[in-house]
Amino acid sequence: IEILAEQLDVELVVTGELRNEVHSSGSVHGFGLPTNRLQALWEYREAPVPALVLSIVRRGWFPDIDGMARIELPRGGLKKVVVRVDLGDIIVTAGPVDGIEADEQPVLDLKTREGRLRR
Repeated sequence: IEILAEQLDVELVVTGELRNEVHSSGSVHGFGLPTNRLQALWEYREAPVPALVLSIVRRGWFPDIDGMARIELPRGGLKKVVVRVDLGDIIVTAGPVDGIEADEQPVLDLKTREGRLRR
């Protein structure tokens, strides 16, 4: 899983209750010209390694963008979760373990340029 955004608060909920699915919710909005577009898009990429990528796509100039994404992930079955945010907080919470071994849990590679990382 990869999450890439210039400006977004991200909450990751890593839980043993999910198996082969990812749940996402949230919103992104901005102030700009009427013809500007701002979207949150999920995309599956096969290469160089299979990845599900969430990116915030903007067309046009936005002096103000605000957004929040809540992503629920399975504790097992994922290799790595990458979050890259220029401006925003990253919050990680964990649900029940349900017998998942430590080596089966995803590696969390989290970076925010201007924001806080809370676990």
